[in-house]
Amino acid sequence: MKSFADIVPPTLRPQRPSWTKPIILALLIFALTTYNLTTRLRFNASNHPFPVYTSWIDIPPSPSLHWSRCSLPGMLSGQNYLCARLTVPMDYQKPLNLSTKVHIAAVLLPAPGHGLDTRIFSTSPLLLNPGGPGGVGTAFTYPPRGPALQAMVGGDVDIIGFDPRGIGNTVPRADCYVDAEPGTEPSTEALNLATLHRLTWIASSHDRAKAVSKLCERKDGEQGGFRYMSTPNVAADMKRIVETHDDWLEENGFLTVPLGASLRSPSESTPPPTKRKLVYWGFSYGTLLGQTFAAMYPNSVGRLVLDGVVDSKVYSKPSWWTSSIQDADAIVQKFFLYCLLAKDKCALHRQGDAGPDAIQKRYEHVLSALRAEPLVVISNSNMPVLLLEEDVKKTIFVALYAPMQFFPIIASLFNALYTNTDVVDFVIAPDFGPACSPGFKSPIYLEESNAAIGCSDQRVKRNETLEALFDKLARSSSSVADVFLSIMLSCEGWNIEAKFPSPDWDASFESGDPINTSFPILFAGNT
Repeated sequence: MKSFADIVPPTLRPQRPSWTKPIILALLIFALTTYNLTTRLRFNASNHPFPVYTSWIDIPPSPSLHWSRCSLPGMLSGQNYLCARLTVPMDYQKPLNLSTKVHIAAVLLPAPGHGLDTRIFSTSPLLLNPGGPGGVGTAFTYPPRGPALQAMVGGDVDIIGFDPRGIGNTVPRADCYVDAEPGTEPSTEALNLATLHRLTWIASSHDRAKAVSKLCERKDGEQGGFRYMSTPNVAADMKRIVETHDDWLEENGFLTVPLGASLRSPSESTPPPTKRKLVYWGFSYGTLLGQTFAAMYPNSVGRLVLDGVVDSKVYSKPSWWTSSIQDADAIVQKFFLYCLLAKDKCALHRQGDAGPDAIQKRYEHVLSALRAEPLVVISNSNMPVLLLEEDVKKTIFVALYAPMQFFPIIASLFNALYTNTDVVDFVIAPDFGPACSPGFKSPIYLEESNAAIGCSDQRVKRNETLEALFDKLARSSSSVADVFLSIMLSCEGWNIEAKFPSPDWDASFESGDPINTSFPILFAGNT
């Protein structure tokens, strides 16, 4: 049986310093003040000639893109966010009136000086995708990321984040556990029951991937939508967003500002126009989405930045992304080196350490001890948690994405485990209490959407043994091979056949024929 730590992987938290109480009090006062201010702002906004929506379900979906003012949780008042729900066919091989409909949730963050009040917008907004697959794009426009990304591209470009099919606030959602008729909005009770079923299954299952795949297969159908969640369908949705946004600008007679107009000197020549073309910044999996769009619609490429590039030639294979962990061991080795250089600032360092090997020995001792005997931790919520070696390794794996941020916390965790110090402050047990509350609202899980997209994109089944696959991973990284193997097995048993926007679309990137896009693509490695 798996531990409850498998439900919510250990969340690392630094030790609480003595000054946390006054800070908590200050934050409480700030929160109350902000709440009152937000309430007043929303009250005043309700008198605005444009409606202000505070819930996604209240925003009317339409096959024409209609942006409306919105004030949703996570947005800051005064930033003039706009929201819309764009209706597209689930099956692009059918006309909209004959297909089940998908309502895509989208958020527009106008650049400073742009918006409904000034009637000024960018000629071509910047579409964002945070990665995944399964990442929620609407929240990617919220502070602090949205304004920061907007500033990075010059500060004068409107940005759009959208939730791809089955994800976040786009409906229908990829939820295999909820018991509701396809095409209908499930009740709160049904969502809550699905949450409890999901948590119970996660806590008890040894072979989750095949079981969840079977559950999704049972629910799939014309209205279920899982077979229509592959990357090419999302690329078709992006094209529809670009085109309907351009229609909205023209129909309303808004003044539009060309891309980068404020950054060009008078002597510079005007670059090729981007009107009715995609301007896009995709991260991680979002680069695969960008590549797919460029392959499908090469003449609709305006400006594409693909950041943290996924190799499209191996993505669709069962052994996908084995190269993604080829530098993992090197990063772990840097942890030992930087800990040595940091000396007393690194909790796992000891006076007299002659080299990084001494720190590595303590690190490996901790993992070996957990492998031999898992640690029982009594959480602050009075719930026992069984801390396994795999839990700690999962935490290390996540830390590799942001080593500058997480390495100090990793050092503190390992030092506590090495010295047999209570690690209660590093472990958060799952809290089932809210599920018993009448006002409980189920969170949106990404588990099924991740599989529905990633598994639909796989063109062939695994034809090698688990042992052979593990050996291949271990050759790339001995530190996190077992963690990454569990990710790669998420498509085991997935038998839902993907359907694409057009019958002649070849989702494989194996073709040797070059594709000439209407503008060059910028490939970057920042993430």
